[in-house]
Amino acid sequence: MAGPAHAGAGIRHLEFAGQDHEDPRTFGHTCRDRLARYGVPLDEWTERVSDQLRGAARYWWAMVGEGEMAWDDFISRLESRFNDARALAQCRRSLFCTPQGDDEDVESFIRAKVRLHRWLATGGYLSEALGLVVELMRRELRSHLRGATRCDLEDFVQLAMEIE
Repeated sequence: MAGPAHAGAGIRHLEFAGQDHEDPRTFGHTCRDRLARYGVPLDEWTERVSDQLRGAARYWWAMVGEGEMAWDDFISRLESRFNDARALAQCRRSLFCTPQGDDEDVESFIRAKVRLHRWLATGGYLSEALGLVVELMRRELRSHLRGATRCDLEDFVQLAMEIE
């Protein structure tokens, strides 16, 4: 088992910015599991994970992160701040009502919509997400991609990029 000195590598690539498609619970669980696996002492978890906050989440932490905060309190506050009803409504609007913009590349659009769908419909099927994505894509791509929803995500993205 790796010691605490290697624990930074375990969560270094994990980030949380408080964006609509991000789930604070998943972020917290993933960090907890990795820190425990690397043997990091519990009293260091909040500090190490707070270093992974970006954007709105980093700003929030700067406002509430006074002194030392216990891990359970940190995660509870993070979840309540970034998983409220307003955020869920905004996420749903973004998923179901925001079409692909003329200047938005197809790969970014597809991946963002699939992330939103997976976050909102835990256990949802990829074919459902891709069907929704097709309906929100630019008109010239819709007809070409309607029959491609049975592809896996990477194949679908590649196909859409080739058509674009």
